Order: sequence, then C-alpha cells, then structure tokens
Amino acid sequence: MKKLKFYMISSGLFSIVAGALLAILRGGVLSAVITIVGIGFIVSDIGFSGRITKFSLLRIIIGVCTVVFGNTFINFSMYVLGIALIVLGIFRFTANGATGSKLRGFRYAFIMSFRPVSTVLAGVFILFNPFGSVDLLFTVCGILMIICGIWDLRSGITFKVN
Repeated sequence: MKKLKFYMISSGLFSIVAGALLAILRGGVLSAVITIVGIGFIVSDIGFSGRITKFSLLRIIIGVCTVVFGNTFINFSMYVLGIALIVLGIFRFTANGATGSKLRGFRYAFIMSFRPVSTVLAGVFILFNPFGSVDLLFTVCGILMIICGIWDLRSGITFKVN
C-alpha cells in the first residue's frame, strides 16, 4: 500500500512537471524528442550487440536521417495529418448521413454532425496553420497533464495506508 501511495504522488509530480514543460516549451519539446529518438536509433544496436549488422546499419541510417531531417519530417507529417483529418471527417459525415436518415430531429442531427464537422475543421486548421496547431496541441496537452497531475497528487496525499 505504501508503494501505491508513493506511485500516486510521484506520478502526480511527474505529470505536473511534464505538463508544465509541454505548455511552456511547446514545439521545442518535439524537436528534442525527435533528436533523442534519432540518437536512440544510432546507439541502440551498437551498444547492445557490440557489432554492426545489416539491420543495425539500417537503424543507424534511420537515426542519422531522423536527427538531420527531423523538422522536415514533422512539417510533412502535419500536412499529412491535416489531409487525413479532412478525409476522415468527410467519411464520417457521409456515414452519419446514411445511418441517420431513419431518425429525425434537429438535436440528433446536430449531435451526429458535430464530430465530423469538428474533424474537418481541425484538419483545415492543421493544413493551413501547421505550426500554430502544434503549439496549441502541446499547450492543451500540457494543461491537461497538469490537471491530471494535481488530481493524482491529491489522491496520493489523501490515500490512507493501513
């Protein structure tokens, strides 16, 4: 039981710190993570096996490309994400139209069309403002992590150990 209390308190503190870093640093966190992943690809096979195989050579090449071209990959993936969200929203809207034709009412139509329309709008926002949307995404995720961390910390502090 003491381990559970320790876990809840440490998890809460970690979430608060990580959330604050996400909310404050925003896009800088993403660049740092991409660099760390690239270095991990480079070091992982050599460090564990001590020799270079064909597979580890491929991982080293992927790691170098990730470190060197990380920001280009992020930019490209944001455009792909925007297009994918637009297409997904259109598919959801047409699927809801096919199933919702039997049911009536403005309230139901509003509820069924809110998700597809918001998905298309998110895709358009990401497509035309990819860098601002990344900053907004990290800010929202950081704030949510801070809230969850405070909740975990409060639960850990008030947890009774028998």
